Amino acid sequence: MGKSISRLGTIICGINRIVINSRVYMNRRQLGEGAFSYVDLIQDCSTGKYFALKRIICHDKKAEDEGITEAKIHEELKHQNLIECKDYCVKKKGNTSEVWLLLPFYTRGTLWDRFQEMKKTEKVFSETKLLNLFLQIARGVEAIHNSGYTHRDLKPANILLDDQDNCVVCDLGSSIKGEIIVQNKREAQTIQDQAAEK
Repeated sequence: MGKSISRLGTIICGINRIVINSRVYMNRRQLGEGAFSYVDLIQDCSTGKYFALKRIICHDKKAEDEGITEAKIHEELKHQNLIECKDYCVKKKGNTSEVWLLLPFYTRGTLWDRFQEMKKTEKVFSETKLLNLFLQIARGVEAIHNSGYTHRDLKPANILLDDQDNCVVCDLGSSIKGEIIVQNKREAQTIQDQAAEK
């Protein structure tokens, strides 16, 4: 029976099979997309465990280097309120490439998803719950700052919720080393334009 299930898993995995550093996964469905990336739900063919695969589309070497830098930032930043990158690789596709980041899959989605659900039912967070969520986000951001980075894209859509409703800051792709000091409106506009582009 065990061999039959294993063989069936191999056959099914062959349909939408993807390989990340010799480990085989099955692509289940798309979870979301951004300006230069897609996030897919994938399943490990040997363990059955689900992950989120962030695929960063790179049209040149600079974009590929930025994708690899994002993976390296994940390796450097370790905290319970920051998303962990389990693995990464670069896939060449003709004249373009993709940087793939293997991330944990959070079934409860993002804080933004929760806001949208609550809006439909006209529910609100209690003050205690709201303060607790804010504290967890602040701890994640503190870990980023203590490592000398700035996130630059903090928003409810980039805060995941784990099974215990704890906040996990994600999407470190806009992060840079050092502080951002804004001294006037023009500098603020430049930063805003860069954020929109990224």
